[in-house]
Amino acid sequence: MEKRKEPVQMENKVLQTGEFVGERIDRFLSCKLEEFSRSYIQRLMKEGHVKVGEKAVKANYKLCKGDEISIEIPDASEPDILPENIPLDILYEDENYLAVNKPSAMPVHPSLYHVSDTLANAVMYYYRDRSFTYRVLTRLDADTTGVVIIAKNMCAASKFPFSGVEKKYLAICCGVPEANEGIIDAPIGRIGNSIIKREVRSDGKNSITKYRLIKENNGISLIGAVPVTGRTHQIRVHLSYIGCPLYADYLYGTEIAGERPRLHCESVVFTDPFTQIKKEITAPLPDDFFIR
Repeated sequence: MEKRKEPVQMENKVLQTGEFVGERIDRFLSCKLEEFSRSYIQRLMKEGHVKVGEKAVKANYKLCKGDEISIEIPDASEPDILPENIPLDILYEDENYLAVNKPSAMPVHPSLYHVSDTLANAVMYYYRDRSFTYRVLTRLDADTTGVVIIAKNMCAASKFPFSGVEKKYLAICCGVPEANEGIIDAPIGRIGNSIIKREVRSDGKNSITKYRLIKENNGISLIGAVPVTGRTHQIRVHLSYIGCPLYADYLYGTEIAGERPRLHCESVVFTDPFTQIKKEITAPLPDDFFIR
């Protein structure tokens, strides 16, 4: 079967070399196109979207007097994600970012066995009247609730400060930690040949989680957790490792029929790359958080 090609719209920019004669073109573009990262600019050149005159050029091209540079900036739509009229709980929106409060039992992306009722379907419906690419910046597991941020354009996705993002979680756990607060520094890796399940193991990847006990009652605790690193299932694995698995966690604790693991992304903090203003986007606790 022939692979479907995404329709592409091009935003065109034309630049003059000015005083940059003799400079590499990638350095010139990094100065002139501050809204894009240098790696993204280099990718545009590799794909032939940067031309001097009528000729596509490489990153090491040296600028000459009078060069006219044209850049085609592609933005693709998502023809394979079916828009569905699913309500969105919008926490924040501007010209670059959309933040929503994701409910439980909703995957962030469609998959082979789950092509509908996802956050992607809901977002594509919300933007159904425009060409839109679904670009999730902060992902959550299907059962985890809370803040998810989506980029509204390629530039916003390229400039998002992933390394400077702080995500704050709340978890209901079975058990009470020995210390009221601390840092869990324990490497995480896959269990055997499992695709999904992880464990703390000496040959795993460096993994660090900060935590604090907020409240406890009869062996059930409400814990705040901040992942310093971003490993798969990191909070679930680390809290189980210190003897406090998430309530109803079927992978790392005790499964409870009809219940989900209680994990909620309460807030995401980041510096807006366009305004340099620090933003904290928060999501209210879902109704099934029985300790507050």
